[in-house]
Amino acid sequence: MNEKKMTVNPMWVLFLGACPALGATGTLRGAVSMGITVLAVMLLTALVTALLRRILPERALIAATVLTAALFTSAAQLVLHAVLPSVYKMLGVYLAVAAVNLLVFSRGADNASGLCVGKAVVTGLEFLAVIAVVALLRELFGLGAVWGQEISFFKAHTVASIQKPMGGFLVYAIVAAIVNALFPAACAAQEEPGFAGVAAGTAEGGNE
Repeated sequence: MNEKKMTVNPMWVLFLGACPALGATGTLRGAVSMGITVLAVMLLTALVTALLRRILPERALIAATVLTAALFTSAAQLVLHAVLPSVYKMLGVYLAVAAVNLLVFSRGADNASGLCVGKAVVTGLEFLAVIAVVALLRELFGLGAVWGQEISFFKAHTVASIQKPMGGFLVYAIVAAIVNALFPAACAAQEEPGFAGVAAGTAEGGNE
């Protein structure tokens, strides 16, 4: 079936990574910072896991993926704290959430199964694009600004609730509904087997 690539984006189909997506989308700057960090963690985790699968037994690969993701997330926190303290402060606890993010694990598990490392890069870029769109809408209509720069018209007609957690869920749900309506994902769950699918309850194993 010739499905659009957007239909198999875990952010829209399985809602993996939704927690940091909502937590860091108050501003576009925060969302882009989170997206780049998660992309880096996903890529490094995928590369290391792809190497580990050659020396570790199959049953140990998921545990190795978890530990590898936690390692690189901690490293990312230290680097941001030292080099970009303002970004570190902006992301706060949501940066640490990447260490237990099913989005990261899903691509690590893919590579543990022998799939291409490039899939982690594609998903990371899609994750960045998704949270950037949600953040753009929340910052524009909630704060009347884009990347910290105020826009007079929107500033005079802001909706404060969009900046609250409820607003994050609302904007994310609306955008996800639009995307899934434009790109029907009826068969997308079958594209995400294994650990991520079971954890999300979409694979056959998740229903057993």
